[in-house]
Amino acid sequence: MSFMPSGLLRPHSSKIAFFHRLLDGAVILAMLALAIELTHDELEFAGQYATLGIWAVLIFLGFGGMRHLYGSSRTLPLQGAVSETVVNWLLTAGVLVCLGFLTKMSADYSRAALLVWSLLAPLGLAASRIALRLVLSFLRTGGRNTRTLAIAGKTKLCLQVVDKVKNTPWLGMEFIGYFDDRLAKRDCQHAAHDAEGVGRFDELVELARAGKVDYIYITLPMKAEARIIELVNALSDTTASVYFVPNFFVFDMLHGKMSSLDGIPVLSLHESPFYGVDGWLKRVEDIVVASLILLLIALPMAFIALGVKLTSPGPVLFKQRRYGLNGAVVEVWKFRSM
Repeated sequence: MSFMPSGLLRPHSSKIAFFHRLLDGAVILAMLALAIELTHDELEFAGQYATLGIWAVLIFLGFGGMRHLYGSSRTLPLQGAVSETVVNWLLTAGVLVCLGFLTKMSADYSRAALLVWSLLAPLGLAASRIALRLVLSFLRTGGRNTRTLAIAGKTKLCLQVVDKVKNTPWLGMEFIGYFDDRLAKRDCQHAAHDAEGVGRFDELVELARAGKVDYIYITLPMKAEARIIELVNALSDTTASVYFVPNFFVFDMLHGKMSSLDGIPVLSLHESPFYGVDGWLKRVEDIVVASLILLLIALPMAFIALGVKLTSPGPVLFKQRRYGLNGAVVEVWKFRSM
C-alpha cells in the first residue's frame, strides 16, 4: 500500500505559505493605494506612503509568524481563519498608530486616507483568505494538495473522525488506516487489524519518521494516559502533525465549555452567574424584570389582599426566612392564604 499523497506533496506547504505571505503583502499595499485614490486626487502612492505600506507589511507578517497565521490551516474553519487575520491586522494597526505618535509623524499623513485604509485592509485580507481557501478546497476535492491521515486508537470516537474526513473532501485528507496495539474488541465492534487496520503503534511511528504520514489523530480514551504519553513522546521527533481528540461527548451533553486557568485548559460544567460583570448584569436584570412584573400584577395583588383581609382575621402578609447567595438571610413575603 502506498502512503504518499497524490498531487502536491508536503514540500509544497512551504511554497503555499510563502505565496500566502506575498498575497497578504500585496493586498495591504493595494488597499493603501486604493484608499489614497478614493480620498485624495493629489496624493500618490509613493514616498512616505510607500514606506508606510512596507512597514505595515513587515509588521503584519511579523505578527503573523508569531501567531502561526501561515501554518497549516487545513483543519481550521474558514470563519476562524478570517477572524485570526482581522485580529492580526488590528495588532498591526495598533503598532503603526503607536509609532506614528512616538515619531511625531502622524500629522504628515492624511487621516482620511489612513482611516479608509484601516477599513479596506481587513476586508481585502479577509476576501483573499476566502478566495485562497476556495481554490485550495477545489484542488483538494479533485485529489490535489492532499495529506495522509492516520488514526491511533480504534475506538468509537475514531469512527466519528474518519466519517468526518471521508464526508468532507475539501479537507484534502487521505485516510490510510487505523493503528492500535490492542487486538481485542474494546470500544467498538471492530478489531484493530480489520480491513482498514494497518498495524501497531511502532509501525505508525516508523511511517511518521519516514515522512509518509502527515496528520495523526490520537483517539485513545483519556484513561489510557500512559499509552498516550508514550506515543506522543515517540512522535515528537517526527514531522507529522499530531492531535489528541478528547471524548467530550458527555461534557457536550452537560453544556460544558472550554476555559483556561492561566494557560491550563479547563472544562467549565457549571458557572455561577453572580461574579464580576455578569453579577452586576444579573442584578440589574432582576430589578428591572421584577419591577415590570410588579406593575403588571399590582391590581390582582390588591384584590387578593382585600379578599384575605375580609375573609379572615390577622395580617394580610407574613414573612419567612430564606438563605440566598453567600448564606445571606432573605425575608420572603407571602399572602397569608399561602
